Amino acid sequence: MSDLPAAAVERSPADLLREKYEASTATNVTDVTVVVEDDASVDLTSSVTTADTTVSSLPTSSPPSADTLTSTSATASSAANASKKKPAKEKLDITSLEAFPTLGGGTSKTGAATSIWGSKPVSSSVTKTNGKGRTPLPVRSSDITDIFDFVVSPQSRDRAVFAEVVTKAKDVSGVTSIESSTSKSLSTTFIVKGKPESVAIARRALVRGLTAKVTEKISVPSSVRPFIIGTGGRNLKAIQQKTSTKIQVQKKEDVAEGDADSSSNLKYDDGEEETTDVTIEGDIDGVALAKAEIFEVVAERTKNLTIRLSQINPDYFPYFAAQVGALEEDKDVKVRVPTLYREPSDAAPVIIISGERSAVLETKAKLEESLQELQRSYGTANTSIPKRQHRFIVGEKGKTLQEIFDITGCVVKVPPAEDPSDIVTFVGPRARIGEAINLSMTKANSIVLERIDISKAHGKNRGHACDLTRYFKSTKRLQDIEKNNDVQISLPSFKELFNESIPEVAYDIAGKTNESVKKARKDVVDLVNSIPSVRVAHLAGIDPLLHRHIIGFKGRNLQKVKEQFGVETLIPDEANESNDIVLIYEGKNTDEFGPDDGEIRSGLDSAIMFFEDIKTKQADLVTRVLTIPAKNHKFIIGPKRSTINALSGPESSVYIQLGLNKDRPSQSHDITVDSVVIRGPADEVNSVAEKIEEIVEEASNQEILNSFSVSFDFPTKFSSQLIGKGGSNISKYREELGVKIDLGDEGTVTIKGIKSNVLETQARIEALASRLADEIVLRLNVPIEHHSALIGQKGKFVKRLEERYDVRVNFPRSEELENGDASDFLPKNKDEIVIRGPSKGATKARDELLELYKYEAERGHSTTITVPKKAISRIIGRNGEFINDVMDSTGAKIDIVRKETDDDTSAIAISGTEEGIQKAKAKILEVVEEFEQFASQIINVDKKYHRSLIGNRGATLRDIVLKSGGPDDVSQQRRIIRIPPASSSDTKIAVQGNEDVVTKVIQEIQRRVAQLENQIESEVDIALEKHRFIIGPGGSTKRSIEQEFGVTLTVPPQKTTRDVKIQGPPEGVEKAKARIIELTTSKKERNNGPKKSSPNPGAEETATEAAENSEAAEK
Repeated sequence: MSDLPAAAVERSPADLLREKYEASTATNVTDVTVVVEDDASVDLTSSVTTADTTVSSLPTSSPPSADTLTSTSATASSAANASKKKPAKEKLDITSLEAFPTLGGGTSKTGAATSIWGSKPVSSSVTKTNGKGRTPLPVRSSDITDIFDFVVSPQSRDRAVFAEVVTKAKDVSGVTSIESSTSKSLSTTFIVKGKPESVAIARRALVRGLTAKVTEKISVPSSVRPFIIGTGGRNLKAIQQKTSTKIQVQKKEDVAEGDADSSSNLKYDDGEEETTDVTIEGDIDGVALAKAEIFEVVAERTKNLTIRLSQINPDYFPYFAAQVGALEEDKDVKVRVPTLYREPSDAAPVIIISGERSAVLETKAKLEESLQELQRSYGTANTSIPKRQHRFIVGEKGKTLQEIFDITGCVVKVPPAEDPSDIVTFVGPRARIGEAINLSMTKANSIVLERIDISKAHGKNRGHACDLTRYFKSTKRLQDIEKNNDVQISLPSFKELFNESIPEVAYDIAGKTNESVKKARKDVVDLVNSIPSVRVAHLAGIDPLLHRHIIGFKGRNLQKVKEQFGVETLIPDEANESNDIVLIYEGKNTDEFGPDDGEIRSGLDSAIMFFEDIKTKQADLVTRVLTIPAKNHKFIIGPKRSTINALSGPESSVYIQLGLNKDRPSQSHDITVDSVVIRGPADEVNSVAEKIEEIVEEASNQEILNSFSVSFDFPTKFSSQLIGKGGSNISKYREELGVKIDLGDEGTVTIKGIKSNVLETQARIEALASRLADEIVLRLNVPIEHHSALIGQKGKFVKRLEERYDVRVNFPRSEELENGDASDFLPKNKDEIVIRGPSKGATKARDELLELYKYEAERGHSTTITVPKKAISRIIGRNGEFINDVMDSTGAKIDIVRKETDDDTSAIAISGTEEGIQKAKAKILEVVEEFEQFASQIINVDKKYHRSLIGNRGATLRDIVLKSGGPDDVSQQRRIIRIPPASSSDTKIAVQGNEDVVTKVIQEIQRRVAQLENQIESEVDIALEKHRFIIGPGGSTKRSIEQEFGVTLTVPPQKTTRDVKIQGPPEGVEKAKARIIELTTSKKERNNGPKKSSPNPGAEETATEAAENSEAAEK
């Protein structure tokens, strides 16, 4: 069905002429202006009544389609014949085929218009005009006849004006003829004949010249605003010229007019799209055309949409995370749900939905529907769990929280660490909350927890304990203990450390077993004891304003002090009550032995002297206090801290404090909530004070703060760096300083906002221009095989260059080369390295890279060897010990090529100097040979002999290995023979290692076991007072007898029994017995045999002892 009115569809040209004839005899007469093709200025008056018709129009919310913007045309036989005057009473035979030959024609349908911001079509009516369209009828010539009507504006109804417009339209378009007639409803119908393109031009000229100006306002998404305007207003100017309209786009301070070629993916918070009004003024056709052009841009730029659903409570995130797969299935949409756990420093979590617009909105609706269901069906419960145990409910990075949710379907909410509350909240299905509480309690109680107070160390020096805690927080010393013992160590907060009302400095050690916690506690105690107060010094009285000078650019001063003097520097937090900088002597990495007190003192004194010149700058610092009502402090802060950032930015030496500092209760009593404290160099303090007073005065007088503007030139070649990727740089200036920045086509930058902020922004942008002007791009050709060496492990070398010289070093990437990226800052081939930065820094970075390349080229020899895959673990060693030792000792680089193949071998690439490669290769092949000759055997030995095989502190085992040709390294010896522990009933002894060594070890064990099986036990009666002669100093005599005769002596405890037991082979026992008797018998007794009784035994015994002692001394 056509959208045209019924009258327009059914009436043929013959019908129209018949209506004209009938109207000529009617009583109601109106003026009809007919412009004939020969003389456009001829005005003819006839008694013709034209029928009123109703014309529908487009909805204002829908953009007109291309079809509706093309007027309806009709071809007809000579319209001039129908317009000539007829006698009023003359009978017209309208049935005559000769007078009215049959003409064909069809109706044209108006296409569906596209929805404003969507892709689905909506129904629309004919073009919005003040008249009706006509049905085009074909004729034999190529000319067409277009019939249309509209209401002529009052000022154009004057005949002279009307005729002038029509004549001009005919002249500029070149149409054959233009005819018109006006009805009693003041709607003028035009019949235009000519070429199709000429007719279209004539129509536009008539509508533009005869209709009243109309104004229409439409709304578009705010984020599409820059694309409608275009860079420098280019797009908007083109639309206005094309449609002969005037278009005004609403100004919004928060809409960035960035590059019109940036991403078309729109972003909205909470799914609410901000809109911007666009006002179009012009003739009716021009407005419709302009709307069509604008909505075409909108449709193109709103294909994708990103929504941030920040209104959803994070308690429900885990439930939505489980639905992500179903939500994304078969849709062009991506749903990102934050994890259950987040760090305290993380931004507020939100659900983000991005993708095709309709899919995003549909997904958002589903999530909101699910949220309502969850809120109806889920409950909440609270329970008290000791604060110290909360971390066990959370687990490492929230693993335990996730585990509880997976099991019970409940979310556990633990208060933040700084919150002293011990209340834990549970959210989830009401029937499962009890289970979640029980599981949480189980988790909390499943960990062994022990507290250690380190303030008791070093003479109960609490201050030293605080220094050590700060040191442990900034280093990884305690992390190593945690890792080695599988425990967690929690330290007191800085707030607790500086609270002197808390006497202890307590660490909590948590682990799964008592053993691990006890071991970790011992390690902590050892670590604390290893850092006495002599290793610590304080750099007192340095103002926090000078801390950035102490640190240096990117921490270079701190790194220099650590490398040169072996001193770690601890900078206090701004909230700390103390301004003291703590220096802790660690020693240099090259030191093999611990330092003495003199070395420690020298290192600390050198570090203090290094910072001394910085400390002298403190004399120039002054403090000034302004009194400004607290209610006006917001003007000093500015939107998003933009004003205070401009006053005390990262390059400023001024500190500004508004009101009381809650973290420093000991501050001066003169400071009140209305105080503004400014501290820094005198000149800068006075300058900032004046600016603050000026800002507050302007705000207090309610002046327009954002009226100040400045314009200046910026090199166009650096525009992309000023704008940044996706407008990131320009947005940073806008957000940080609260200004509006416009970039002109010719490199003009206009900044508008608060005066101080505008001037600060100008200074920063001009500084950027100066820095970019000095920037150069250097290209190096280095064979790609050396790139990894120049980059370093995990980018270590290249990062150091970038930080030291403030440059950017780009190495080629395969994907960029494949895509043919033509950026001037990226490599153009696989061997090229690009350095970009300040000329001086870039040159130095290039020189260092070339020097390193030269060094690597000299070491660029390489070879590849093949080894059994099973030997790889042996080559690597425990924790990489062996392979790292080989690389350190030979200077070679070793890479193991891991390939998933059926082959039993693996390749090892060795690179470096020729000598280093040969040494590394020899060491690796030696290990491979050992591996190939590796053997493992089990031997059963009665449990009673195990102790004898081990010997005193393993001496017998070591002797067995050495005699069998095994290594002399103790750790390797232990791996060869493995004897079950004494508590085990196992009789199996495992022997592994080199095949020959294993065989000999087993033989030696069997030999010794055979000896043990044949050994005897004998006792010798020795006076108690002479047992000491058998033992000897430190047991040396006893050991000597045991080793010499292969026996074991058991000397009873003092004053228990006289018998000394001897175990061993018969021959050895006898010889040992003889030796013992020899040691405990005097020469006289040996010569005379058994002694006789003496009337004075005490005296004789005393003499014997004296002789024995003398003999023992001689020996």
